[in-house]
Amino acid sequence: MSHEDVIGFPSSIVLGLIGAAIEDVRYWMDENSFLNVEDPEYFVSNIDHGLVLSTSQGDLDIAWCVDNGLEYLKLSARVADSPAKNVAQLKSVSGMERWASLIGSRISRIGVSFAEAAVGSLPVLWAFRIETDRERDVTVALGEVEDGEYSYHPSGLVAIFDSSLSQSVQILGSPDPAWGRSVLG
Repeated sequence: MSHEDVIGFPSSIVLGLIGAAIEDVRYWMDENSFLNVEDPEYFVSNIDHGLVLSTSQGDLDIAWCVDNGLEYLKLSARVADSPAKNVAQLKSVSGMERWASLIGSRISRIGVSFAEAAVGSLPVLWAFRIETDRERDVTVALGEVEDGEYSYHPSGLVAIFDSSLSQSVQILGSPDPAWGRSVLG
């Protein structure tokens, strides 16, 4: 299966990010939400509704999406509107330790992991990995974290900053763990 056949993965946009410098990371948040303080003990953190990855080549929205009953991770070029009616603000997380280690680095490799969401449907994207020239990586995946423990949850998003965890997390219907398959780099 080619990555062009995965729902939520716009290959022309994403593959254009190879070599781009990461400049900023912002989370989409509810109007009344407070930014969770990053716990340095854990290498995985919850993301409210999605995030915007700003790079030297443009912005990439990474969000949880529901379409025709399918829940998946959707990647798209940055748009002005928020992903949901009650999501009104973008808050920078670039200063948080784990994200800060990626700021200024260049994207060297991208990986994706997909799953069969329904019989007869195209596979859907459930995890997206970025590796950098500083030998750091982050995987954004469907799921949630509580007390540092990841669990699959199709209507939540997490950022995983531990490659061994990303390589061990697997969901039903997916041939690959969250680490996924490299598509370029």
